Amino acid sequence: MQTNKIIDEFWNSAYNDLDDGGYISNDSKINNFRFLIEKEELKEFIYKFTTHNNRTRALDVGCGNGRFSRVLSQYFDKVDAIDIAQPIIKRNRENSDFTNIQYHKATLEEWIGHSKVKYDFIYVGGVLMYIEDRSINYIYENINKILNKSAVLVLRESVMTKERVDKIDDRYIAYYRFKNFYKDINELKLLVTKENLAYRVGELRDLLNRLKLSFLFQEKMYKYLLRCLKCKDLVWKPSLNKLVNYYYVFKKEE
Repeated sequence: MQTNKIIDEFWNSAYNDLDDGGYISNDSKINNFRFLIEKEELKEFIYKFTTHNNRTRALDVGCGNGRFSRVLSQYFDKVDAIDIAQPIIKRNRENSDFTNIQYHKATLEEWIGHSKVKYDFIYVGGVLMYIEDRSINYIYENINKILNKSAVLVLRESVMTKERVDKIDDRYIAYYRFKNFYKDINELKLLVTKENLAYRVGELRDLLNRLKLSFLFQEKMYKYLLRCLKCKDLVWKPSLNKLVNYYYVFKKEE
């Protein structure tokens, strides 16, 4: 329970004290560029793996300020958005103009245990890294119960390239598991595993600053900068045990 308290306090503080609690940052340029990339990735997964016949209901887990909930609401009839931080849920409810989004304070475990509906699409954005192994086992064994046939599950998690590293202190707890950890979920077929290049936007900007090319770091240069991010050796050496961010896309087979 102490672990849950530390994580709850961290996220409540992040949403109260930072301009962008979800990205844990006050840097609007990096936040906006990161969201631009991640939004396009999410849309690609929707277009590629769902059809108009299975876009009834979506679930956004770890919804934060609702940025991805709003993206999902453009493609699905109804969106449930959950987060553990009461301040951001309250803010979302007060400020939302989207009638097809409902915000709820809940953990993923609680939602799986109590949900009376099933989903065609579930997006879990940077949540499992804050959940202990025993709870991960419960989620892996039961999440299929809230998925419709042919439903899609997208995980976006921070992981290590070589071996697991746990960061645990009295103010922050995260479990940075080895990147292959999230590849096997009960009764779901893994479709895609790919790096989330948006996670390295800050490193790219630092490099451009060192090269005195900081003027290139702007949204209209999106396609050029994305090509730079795909050059893995440009920013870091792959031989290191590096903290990266990955997508894992699953589908529930009929």
